[in-house]
Parts: sequence; structure tokens; C-alpha cells
Amino acid sequence: MRILLAIVLMAGMGCSLFQPAFTPTLNQKMEGKASYVIDGDTFYFSFDHGKFKATLANLNAPNIQDKGGRESFEFLRSLIHQKTVNIEYLGMDPEGRWMVNASLSTGENIQDQVRANLAPLTK
Repeated sequence: MRILLAIVLMAGMGCSLFQPAFTPTLNQKMEGKASYVIDGDTFYFSFDHGKFKATLANLNAPNIQDKGGRESFEFLRSLIHQKTVNIEYLGMDPEGRWMVNASLSTGENIQDQVRANLAPLTK
């Protein structure tokens, strides 16, 4: 019963297992790991303040169930999964994901890589 009460209280307070209480400032740069790729433009970013859902800014990759979605997911996964990435926080989208610019530890821009290979630019 106490566990259920704790879960209900956490849900009521807006707590999430993946969204840390930490909120970056606009254009803040952070280094972490792409711990899990969700689709062709969204992944979980893990770093010393927690784990949060990030989406690559200025991209609109197809949903995983749509035409080209699986290929887009596989490409991003091969590019960043479990690798060190650097992000620049640009704000939050309407779905609560952090909008980011991202690059690999080598300096390669992730959006440029995805855009060149799979994802159409959002217009």
C-alpha cells in the first residue's frame, strides 16, 4: 500500500523516471551518452544530471512505422547508440522533449549526418 501511495504522489508531483529536475539554460552545452535511440530523430541522453528525451532540432525524420522510418531509426542508432555525444540545449518542444543540436565526440554534426542520409529538413 505504501508503494502505491508513493507512486501516486510521484505522479501527482509531475515526477518522471527519465526527466531530471535539472533544467539547462538556453544554448547550454553538455556532454553525455546517447543511451537509447527511439526513432530517426529522438534519443535518450544520459549525463551527470540524469536522463532525458532529446530530439534533433530542425529535422523531421519519418515515424518508425512510416515509409523510411525503420531505415532512419537504424541509421541514427548506428551513428550514436551508446556513444558520447555533445548537445546544445535549444528549448523544449510541445511534447516535452528537449530540442538540441548534437555532435559526436569527433565534432561531426549529427543533424548534418542524418539530413544527408535520411531525414527531410523540417520546413
